[in-house]
Amino acid sequence: LQYMRNYPNLPDRHLFRVTSSAGKNPIKVCSDLIGLENVLHAEPNLINRFDPAALPKDDLFKNQWHLHSKKGIDLVNGANVNAPGAWDITKGTRNITVAVIDDGFDLSHPDLKGDGRKIVHAKDFVDGDLHPFPTVENNDYHGTPCAGVAIGEENGSGILGIAPGCSFMPIRFDLAADDNMLYEIFDFVGARADVISCSWGPVPVYAPLSSLLSDQLTKLAKDGGPRKKGVVICFAAGNFNAPLKDLRNKKGFEWRHPSKGIIKNSQAIFNGNAAHPSVIAVSASTSQNRKSAYSNWGKEITVCAPSDNWHPIDPQAYVPGRGIWTTDNETFGIGFSDNSRYTGHFGGTSSATPLVAGIAALMLSVNPKLSAREVKTILQKTTDKIVDKKADIILKHKKGTYNSKGHSEWFGTGKVNAAAAVVMAASKNKQKPDTKKETPKNEKEVA
Repeated sequence: LQYMRNYPNLPDRHLFRVTSSAGKNPIKVCSDLIGLENVLHAEPNLINRFDPAALPKDDLFKNQWHLHSKKGIDLVNGANVNAPGAWDITKGTRNITVAVIDDGFDLSHPDLKGDGRKIVHAKDFVDGDLHPFPTVENNDYHGTPCAGVAIGEENGSGILGIAPGCSFMPIRFDLAADDNMLYEIFDFVGARADVISCSWGPVPVYAPLSSLLSDQLTKLAKDGGPRKKGVVICFAAGNFNAPLKDLRNKKGFEWRHPSKGIIKNSQAIFNGNAAHPSVIAVSASTSQNRKSAYSNWGKEITVCAPSDNWHPIDPQAYVPGRGIWTTDNETFGIGFSDNSRYTGHFGGTSSATPLVAGIAALMLSVNPKLSAREVKTILQKTTDKIVDKKADIILKHKKGTYNSKGHSEWFGTGKVNAAAAVVMAASKNKQKPDTKKETPKNEKEVA
């Protein structure tokens, strides 16, 4: 043996090299050494062969900071959801279906297609057919980027979603649908989907759900879906920097309508969709781990997820934050980036919501036994507690910290962590020990 080195912190450990004169390989030499009286222990210095984490080869993945990122311009470490950590366990399975209910989907897009049953149960509640494609006249540009965030396929090019292996249920509807139509939509989707993503909702007015829809969401979240364990329903909090629920609204609330400009509401505000207790209400955080300036807020927020940033009153004002890279609608001549199947300019709680929905799908991929309630609980327990102590740029309130129950009106219980959520979901899939005690033969069973 040739002496090589000692280890200063472990004075009884030394490294030797086995020379050719030993006539044996290091494993056999260690076996011989263990037999010597003055050798406490001997083990070979093994060469480790680690596999690198399986990062996608899709060329735009490097731009998808919300999934995996390092510090950069307007970007801090930890602003992402740690997708690679989740993907080390699963990238999703076709057995779990994410339904995106929105305005139109470019199903010819390569990142919305895939081998096997990628697209399932597609339906168009506008045209009444099975082809929920967007149209130029309707300006249906919103559904395609939402879908890409959730389930964009890993195919070596473009972007990918947080749950690329899961199946996709595209549902097109008119955003002016009445309660009966919404009931029909949720009735159809709720029987077939495991997760539902809804990136839409009311403006800051008094908009409670009808008892018909409220009761339906409650029932679907309890025992809906193909697994009969409840459908995970995700709703966007909204993009007006408004409270989800303010029935008094003493000071009045100003918000900006896309076409009508600044509107002041002096009446009660209630977002019945996001405030429903059975849904997951999703707010937005920025690439700087701060509140997205536009993101609605309140005690009803469940969790937040990374998205872009803009000023909710003045569209010309600069606020720091990167946009979200996802699929776009080039084929139909409409979208967020001209002449491109992809965009880096998507955002809003519209983007944060399908991101959370996709994480829920990953959780169910590793543990389909989970109920919708359990998925919601795990998502809340595994969040990162990001803190924003700066005042809101318009309302000047400070709600970026957490109360004694671990809840923030801006972030809910925090920013979702895909890896932590999937790990906890998988851990609950282990067989529980049988705690039932066998009744002794000589004892009578007592009711």
